Amino acid sequence: VGVLTQEVQFKLKMGVLKENEIEPLTDQIQTNLDYMSNTINDFRNFFKPSKRKEMFDVRDTIHQSLAIIKPKLQEQHVQTIITDRNIHQDSAYQTCGYENELRQVIINILTNACDAIAKRVQIDSDIEGVIEIEMSRVKQDITIHISENGGGIDTVVIQKIFEPYISTKEEQQGTGLGLYMSKLIIEKNMQGTLDAKNIKQGARFTIVLPVCEN
Repeated sequence: VGVLTQEVQFKLKMGVLKENEIEPLTDQIQTNLDYMSNTINDFRNFFKPSKRKEMFDVRDTIHQSLAIIKPKLQEQHVQTIITDRNIHQDSAYQTCGYENELRQVIINILTNACDAIAKRVQIDSDIEGVIEIEMSRVKQDITIHISENGGGIDTVVIQKIFEPYISTKEEQQGTGLGLYMSKLIIEKNMQGTLDAKNIKQGARFTIVLPVCEN
């Protein structure tokens, strides 16, 4: 929201804000505000056992997450690549659970990836930031790999990355609760798994969810 409002202010100041740009920008701001409002409600209800699970398509959730974080990715010049290994199967990625909570997990991982890339670019300006999202289904498991080329996670930190108050960021830049909450959402609320490991150029987070069929 901050990035989008700054864009509006900057273009107004420069006298280059076109009338046909106003509606898309305000729509994007409203989308982010709606997401934040839903997130507040989700945290209010997080530990309530009465929550109702719903069936949804993981592909849609990923695309919605990318739409929300798009301004940050553009600001950091980070390219995203999506690979779908089951492109011809309409119901391949149906799962049961809490879609907005999964959206929070994906946004958290993408935000961390973007921040890691930005930090690496400060050291090596020749690096072109890339986040790869790969989806696949094997039998009754939906797998989502989210990989980035941000240089990887410290080997000490990665061993306890999902513990509370352990942050991948510098002091004062993170609370250390994002990945802890993400682990709870995936494993407690959606009966899946969430893991992380270092790869050649950075880190990879892997989410596995159970398939839910009609």
